[in-house]
Amino acid sequence: MNLRIAPVLLILIGSLLLFTPFLGTVHLFDWDEINFAEAAREMVVTGNYQLVQVDFQPFWEKPPLFIWLQALSMKVFGINEWAARLPNVLAAFATFLLLYRIGTRHIAPMAGWIMVLVYAGSLTPHLYFRSGIIDPVFNLFMLLAIYQLYLSSLEANTSNNRHIHFLLAGLFTGLAVLTKGPVGLLIVGLSALVYSIVDRFRGFPGFGELFSALLAFSLVVSVWFVPEWIRHGNWFMEKFIAYQVDLFKGNMEAHAQPFWYHIPVLLLGCFPASILALVNFRIDTARNRETNLMHRWMQAVFWVVLIVFSLSKTKIVHYSSMCWFPLGFFAALTLLDVFRGKPGMRLRGVKITLLFLSLLIGIAMVALPLLASNRNLQDLVLPYIRDPFAVASLRSDGGWQGWEWISGLLWLLLSCGIILMAMFEKRRNLWLLVLPWATILSIPLLAAFVLPPMEQQIQGNYIAALKQLNTPANYVWTDGFKSYAPYFYPGRKEAWGGGEIKRMWLDGMKKAGSSDLRALTHEQSGDIENRIRQRLQSDAPLDRMVYAFVKTGKHMGFDTCRHYRFLQPAGGYRIYYRPAGK
Repeated sequence: MNLRIAPVLLILIGSLLLFTPFLGTVHLFDWDEINFAEAAREMVVTGNYQLVQVDFQPFWEKPPLFIWLQALSMKVFGINEWAARLPNVLAAFATFLLLYRIGTRHIAPMAGWIMVLVYAGSLTPHLYFRSGIIDPVFNLFMLLAIYQLYLSSLEANTSNNRHIHFLLAGLFTGLAVLTKGPVGLLIVGLSALVYSIVDRFRGFPGFGELFSALLAFSLVVSVWFVPEWIRHGNWFMEKFIAYQVDLFKGNMEAHAQPFWYHIPVLLLGCFPASILALVNFRIDTARNRETNLMHRWMQAVFWVVLIVFSLSKTKIVHYSSMCWFPLGFFAALTLLDVFRGKPGMRLRGVKITLLFLSLLIGIAMVALPLLASNRNLQDLVLPYIRDPFAVASLRSDGGWQGWEWISGLLWLLLSCGIILMAMFEKRRNLWLLVLPWATILSIPLLAAFVLPPMEQQIQGNYIAALKQLNTPANYVWTDGFKSYAPYFYPGRKEAWGGGEIKRMWLDGMKKAGSSDLRALTHEQSGDIENRIRQRLQSDAPLDRMVYAFVKTGKHMGFDTCRHYRFLQPAGGYRIYYRPAGK
């Protein structure tokens, strides 16, 4: 990138100041954060960087690129939460740098800074750069691929650089696939197809250009897929595709949501960009060709991602996170028009919507800490909460001081104050340019003071108990729910925790005619798990102490089981134990 050094340094320093403080103050969140960090930890522990493993067994849900980045970070900074989340801080720097380039080169000199400001100043994009999940890196590679395709369409009438752009598009798409799987190819490919259809296939790539993209893509993905295929055959793709089909069909009940789920998620989560974007969602023919060409690409990306993940029955917030880039782009155009003083802008409805949502979000930011820290308020609310696990979590000790709600109050004062100033401003609406700073200044305070006690109530007490009880002398068993925390905290050294449970897995695999877990069917592995569960509840003596973690509300069977005794609560969880021997 041909960028001056001063903006690069400013973006780097800003990224580090925004996202590295308090990065490791809370535990990694179950599932995704712990899941990926555990795979990286096991790479460091075993020295095997080719195979993705969880609990020292092959893990087929994700390819290795992001986990490699985490493993590298852990090699340098140690195995901890800070190191697991650091790759996304670097992704923030690279993303802001790319947005700055797109804005300054193709829209206007000030547009680059506005695009960076809008993206850093929207809620979920800002929060996800503080996380240890895959999507910020995954989205960065897809945006890089889309940007190269945009450059190729910009030069549709010349052939000088189009081969290079398609080569780079294939390379970045390959990196996206190595980060999260074939969904990266699906999103980039469908976006390119939709753009080409809308553009009536003008400038459609020739055979040589498509070959360049395919060649680069194949070379990148073959770095990992080919050695894995040579060693273990088609197991990864078979298991991965089956897992993705289950996700799309909604077989993961905990994540089943209605068709329209991602619309409110984007409106609230990507605030204020989501509302500012509405002004420029349609193309303004008065803009220059480069801007409108990028606008078409962003529209294609937005609709592809929204429709694909709305059709999927399994829905999670970050599934639609690639929509954040188009929304940020449209919002940046709105703020650029405000900066330039574009005549005839009608923003009254936008300001009213901004104020309403700002109040709604701010009230939630104030109410949640107040409710979590105040027993009197809980007494008023808890009769209406039907989930025993949620009630027990809320009642548990989170270490609240009682003043954390002030962080939400700061958001309210900043965001609503800025919007009100914009509403009373008679001409240019310049106060809207300051609105993203409400997020930039408030969210770090929420991360520092509100997130730690909240995480403590949600899972911190459970993880603290795991650290204490999860030793080689004990078995730890989570009944009725899936958790990766027993692997990462305090850190297993061998598969299945060793001992008799490991022998039961090996015996079950032997009976199934396999010495490799990858060869087992879902039914075969499920049968082994059921036999282990029955063994832990049977009368036969055990070689180790067993600690069973059960969610409150689903524990009644343990209260009546003669082999187990209640030990203690752990937030929303209850811990039962069974001594070794009879």
